Amino acid sequence: MNNAMDSGMTILADDLTGANDTAIQYTQHGLDAIVMTQYTTGIDLNNFKGYQVVACNTNSRGMEGDKAYSIVKEAAKAFFTVRHDTIYKKVDSLLRGNPGYELKAVMDAIRADIAFVVPAYPDNGRIVRDGILQSSNKEVDLLHSFTDQTGYASSLITLQMLELAAEQIARQIVENFHQGIRLFIFDSISQNHFIAINKIAQATKLHVVYCGSAGFAPYVPQVSSFRLPSVPVSTCLTNEKTLVVCGTRNPVTQTQIRYALQYYGTSLCLLNVHETCGDAEIMQTVSAADAQFASGRREVFLAVSSIFDDVDTFQLEKDDKGAVARMLALRMGCVAAEILERHGPFSIIATGGDTALQIVNALASYGMIPRNEIAPGIPLVSLVGGKGDGIEMITKSGGFGKESVIVDCIEYLRREK
Repeated sequence: MNNAMDSGMTILADDLTGANDTAIQYTQHGLDAIVMTQYTTGIDLNNFKGYQVVACNTNSRGMEGDKAYSIVKEAAKAFFTVRHDTIYKKVDSLLRGNPGYELKAVMDAIRADIAFVVPAYPDNGRIVRDGILQSSNKEVDLLHSFTDQTGYASSLITLQMLELAAEQIARQIVENFHQGIRLFIFDSISQNHFIAINKIAQATKLHVVYCGSAGFAPYVPQVSSFRLPSVPVSTCLTNEKTLVVCGTRNPVTQTQIRYALQYYGTSLCLLNVHETCGDAEIMQTVSAADAQFASGRREVFLAVSSIFDDVDTFQLEKDDKGAVARMLALRMGCVAAEILERHGPFSIIATGGDTALQIVNALASYGMIPRNEIAPGIPLVSLVGGKGDGIEMITKSGGFGKESVIVDCIEYLRREK
C-alpha cells in the first residue's frame, strides 16, 4: 500500500455512485482506495484496513432528514474513532437528498469548527454563481438550503472574493467564525476556483469539514499535493460481454440509452414497473436477456419499463425516494444477478445509485476497488467479495455524461480487454 498520507481520508456519500465517483479522484492521485458498498450499524471496519481512502455509502439519500442525520453521524463517529481520518462529506452535485442534515451530522460527530461547502462540478455542467447552484435543468439557493437544514449561520465567498489573497480571506473566515458563522459556501465555475479554495483552506487554522462534489475532492489539502499519475491505473478485464442496467428515468440517461440502442441496433429487456411485479415478471425479463445473449449479442440492455416516461425534475426526485423505486431497484438487482449466473462473467454498467447498490447486494459483494475514470464522474471499479468478486462495473449517476457515454463505456471495456 502507498503510505504517502500521514492520515487517511474517509468519504461519506449518500449513494453508491457518489461514493464511487469521489473515490476514483483519489485513486488517480496514486492513493489506495476502496468503496464500502453500504454502511450498516456494527459493520466490521477491519475489511477496510490498510487503505488510505475509504469511501462509504451511507445509502441515506432516500431517507427522511432526521434518519439521515442519525446514520451519517454514527458512520462519521465510527470512522473517526477507528481511523482518525479527514472526512470528506460528498454531496450530490444537484443537492438531492439531505445535504444539510448530513453535513451537520459530520460536524457534530467530530466537533468541527466550520465547513467549506463546494458543490460545483464544472466538468459535468454544475457551477455555483452568487450562491446559486446551476445546472441545465435546476437551480438551488445554497445558503437557504444549508442554513435551513443545519440550523447554522452561513456566509458566501463570491467569485470576486476568490480573487483576493488566500490569507486575507482566511482571516475573514476566522473572524466570521468567532461571530457565530459555521458554514462557508463557495462560488466556483472552474478548477481555478478550486485551486483558490484549496489555498484558503490551507491558510485557515480551524477544524474544517470539507463538503462538496466529486469535482472538488482532489483539491482537499490533504491530497492535493500529490501529482496525478503519468499513466492511467492499469486494468485487466476478463470478458467481452456487457450488461447495461438502467434503473433511472433521468432525461440525460434517456438520451444516452436511445443513442446506445440505435448505435448497436438492439432493443431493451424491460422489467415491469407495476407494484404487482413479482417473480414471474423477473423471469420474463431474464428470459429476454437469455434470448439476446443466445443470439450472439455482446451487449444487453436492461431497464425499467417506464424508462422513457416524461417526468419533471421535482417529480423524479420525489419518486426516487418512494417505496416503489426501492422495490424496483431491488428487483433489478435480482435480475442482474440471475443473468450473471446464467451468462457470466461479463462487465456491468449501472446507472443510478440504488440500482448499482442492489446489483452489488444481490452478488453479496461488500466493497469496490476504483480502477479508472472513463469520463468525469464515471468510474470503473472491481467488485470485492461474494459472487461478484473480480467483476468489473462502471457506475454512472443518472445526470452525468454526454449523449454517447454509454457507448463510450462499452467500447472502453472492449479496448481494455
